[in-house]
Amino acid sequence: MIEKQVNKFYETKRAHENYENAQFQEWLLRKSTQATLDQELLIRNRYLNKISRELSKVEPTAENQSILQRKKEERHHRDCIRRKLSLRRQVEKFVILYQCESALASLNSPNNGISDTDKPSTSKQGSEMMRKVSSALSKAFSRSKENVPKSSSPPHQDRS
Repeated sequence: MIEKQVNKFYETKRAHENYENAQFQEWLLRKSTQATLDQELLIRNRYLNKISRELSKVEPTAENQSILQRKKEERHHRDCIRRKLSLRRQVEKFVILYQCESALASLNSPNNGISDTDKPSTSKQGSEMMRKVSSALSKAFSRSKENVPKSSSPPHQDRS
């Protein structure tokens, strides 16, 4: 009988200990659940920080690339204009030389003692050179129109 009472006492004691252990385990589970929520928030914030850092690296790179592209287009446009102006100066020099030759040819009239066979045919030479220059200019300008990128700014106008 005493043995039964001792066994009963140990069973109640174990039940009581098991109950306390069960409560402690539940408390730990609740606490760990809260900790994982905190950890998840911490992990999310870390990921967001990483993503924002990567974006801050990428955005300036894309911006720099667009700036470089714009500068390249502007440089190309300036080069085309420079070539056209150079061609225009060459044509103006040619026209001036042609006019000077024509003026000299008119001064070398038959009254000066030069025969017609000795005179250079400036009109034929001049017209031939004018034809060559005009074909070269038309080729140059047609090529430059093909290579010039279309921009949103209005086209430049020559005022000459």
